[in-house]
Amino acid sequence: MYHNDYVIVVKQYLRRYKEFGVYISNIHVAIEDIQDTMKLEGVPKVSVLSEAGGCGGSGKGVSPQEVLYFNKESAPARIAELHKKLEEIEPTFNKLKNSLNKLDPEDRSLLMQKWVSGDSWEDVAREVHLSYASCRRRSNVLLEKLAIMIFGKNADDTNSKIIFAK
Repeated sequence: MYHNDYVIVVKQYLRRYKEFGVYISNIHVAIEDIQDTMKLEGVPKVSVLSEAGGCGGSGKGVSPQEVLYFNKESAPARIAELHKKLEEIEPTFNKLKNSLNKLDPEDRSLLMQKWVSGDSWEDVAREVHLSYASCRRRSNVLLEKLAIMIFGKNADDTNSKIIFAK
């Protein structure tokens, strides 16, 4: 990736910040639901006198105990699949969230208003008490700073020949 690509990626992450947060939260809830379902006991089927005949009139042919058993049997695979989805997105989201929290409150506010909330530059400038042009310049500097915080030295183009010594 070229330097500017990292900044573009950070902008995209910020634009989807709320959605990623909700998505991660929903996956955690789904895992909890599956785990709670695994704790349930099956209830025997109750006979139903019905003209429909068959399995209590449900037409399924599978008892509630069997349904629960099948769900419990597939639960570990479903949980593993959800954990895999979390492994794909949660570390990057946590890096972004941590990096934003390390910024000054004014800088975080500027980025959150513009890139997360989607406010206009005029609204952002009014809120942070800077000119329109200053807000844009400050945003560019902050986006580069976030890119370095998230992606490390690969995102820093100031001096590509820096040697990190121990």
